[in-house]
Amino acid sequence: MSANPNDIGGTGHGASLPDTAVMSATGLLAQCNEAGLLEAADLHPVITAARLVGESDEVVLVLAAAALQATRAGSICLDVSAPPPKLRDLIGFADPNNPDGPSSTDLVAALRASPLVSDGPEAPANQRPFRLDGTLLYAERFWLDQEAVRTALLTRRAAPPPTVDDAALTAALAANCDTSDSRDAVDNAIRSWVSVIAGGPGTGKTTTIGRLLQVVSQLADHEIAVALAAPTGKAAGRMQAVSGGNIPGNLAVTTGTLHRLLGSRGLGHGFRHGPTNPLPYDLVVVDELSLVSLPLMAMLLSALDPATRLVLVGDPDQLASVEAGAVLADIVDANLTATDNSTRAMVTYLNRSWRYGDGIAELATAVKGGDADRVLALLRSAIPGIEYLEADAAASDTDLTPLFHAVTAQTKTMWEAASAGDAVAALAALDQHRLLTAHREGRYGASRWQHRLETHLTTAIPGYGGSGQWRLAAPVLVTGNGPDLGVYNGDQGVVIATAAGLRVAFDIGSGILELPPAALPQAQSAQALTIHKSQGSQFDEVSVVLPEDSRLLSRQLLYTAITRAKRGVRLIGTETALRQAVATPALRASGLANRLRA
Repeated sequence: MSANPNDIGGTGHGASLPDTAVMSATGLLAQCNEAGLLEAADLHPVITAARLVGESDEVVLVLAAAALQATRAGSICLDVSAPPPKLRDLIGFADPNNPDGPSSTDLVAALRASPLVSDGPEAPANQRPFRLDGTLLYAERFWLDQEAVRTALLTRRAAPPPTVDDAALTAALAANCDTSDSRDAVDNAIRSWVSVIAGGPGTGKTTTIGRLLQVVSQLADHEIAVALAAPTGKAAGRMQAVSGGNIPGNLAVTTGTLHRLLGSRGLGHGFRHGPTNPLPYDLVVVDELSLVSLPLMAMLLSALDPATRLVLVGDPDQLASVEAGAVLADIVDANLTATDNSTRAMVTYLNRSWRYGDGIAELATAVKGGDADRVLALLRSAIPGIEYLEADAAASDTDLTPLFHAVTAQTKTMWEAASAGDAVAALAALDQHRLLTAHREGRYGASRWQHRLETHLTTAIPGYGGSGQWRLAAPVLVTGNGPDLGVYNGDQGVVIATAAGLRVAFDIGSGILELPPAALPQAQSAQALTIHKSQGSQFDEVSVVLPEDSRLLSRQLLYTAITRAKRGVRLIGTETALRQAVATPALRASGLANRLRA
């Protein structure tokens, strides 16, 4: 089973079927709709555009709709040389069992002839709703975002590099960087207009950012404006912690989410900063780049002054953004040099993990390498910090005693601290353990496990309970942005008792923030989280539920879940589910890496 997002529809527990038929769809479009392959959001724009230009080729229309569906699944295009399995069947794609069906060459020819599709990279922009580049079919707006990112990165790479005092830089590196990889990363950042620092959790990425700031300060003869940004509030909070440390007086540091940095005017209303109003910084550092979508990356690059250094930081092996694109993975895959006339690579890797024990590090490495036999051997060994409950997590007879014990112990500690109004202790307890799931709903979903854990806790802890999610000691996940309040999507807190009543306490990096529950923009209980929602977070221990026969299972999903833990990982699932996850790379269709190389 493939985790390629082009595998539209799917039969796993995360499959999304249309609630009602699209009445305007006929023929092959209707069949795809009825089969759950294409939804209203895919079909309506294509049907409308087809009527306007007089396109009636059903295969062309299906491919165009599938390209839109692919963007909602995380890809930025559809590779028509390898249609998704169910789509292959419906369009009768040529294979040994159907030699007379349309081949990829036939599909490309039909798309090139269509008035819906611009053909090739050189075709004028915004003339048609779709674009074909080789065998890759894009919605035009995603093609333009890809080209904006490509052009901006290559323009920065081609520009004359920043002027650097070599002797001063050497001295500053020696004074501030105590490892060779951190020296290389900081050196690259100083000598380039764009550079990448890549590494897994605990490899020192945040520490290296701090060292970069120290070196920048020592080299400067005037005040330097610095922006530290991340796509989520949780990650931005970690950047706040960096800026709240020993920052030299000649650095003016701003921290926050990327949306806040760019001056978001709200959904659908664009950003304050852009080509005509660039960001006023000498250095911009973006952490957790794996979570940045292609459109947001395009916006960021368009808002940078040519004389601004850009440093991109992240883990290319993690899950990509829930939106379209895998920018970090594409940049890494392109294997570019830092500048046109340099042999230095644009990407510097930090390889040593300082965060978690050898067992977790070895398990994460085996997952990343796709070695299922090694993963199972490690799980079945008595390695400290690794536990494997080898069973169907949702089966009624599965013994989940270790999981319930961990949750009970954590909640007792959190309850005691929250009752006493001790926000620091309650938040420390909140990070002791978290249950992670692949799905949001269904038998293996976070919603169901949230209910199971809460039901257990009400009987296991005398006095625990209350009405709704705002009961004392409830873990809270913010799911909307509240910039005026200082909380953002992804922030996690805990409900505590105060003299003013119940408050949700957050650690925002610079200190503790306490807010009335009703003031939060959007929030939900967070006893269980999806693995996507856990990105950017770290916990002492995680328990991971692996679903059966799910199209969401992938190597990156499992790697991301495991690397949320500092000291302990508990996996709950069958060998079949585990092998499927390790064997399945989460592929996103994209042409960015090839376009960068070209």
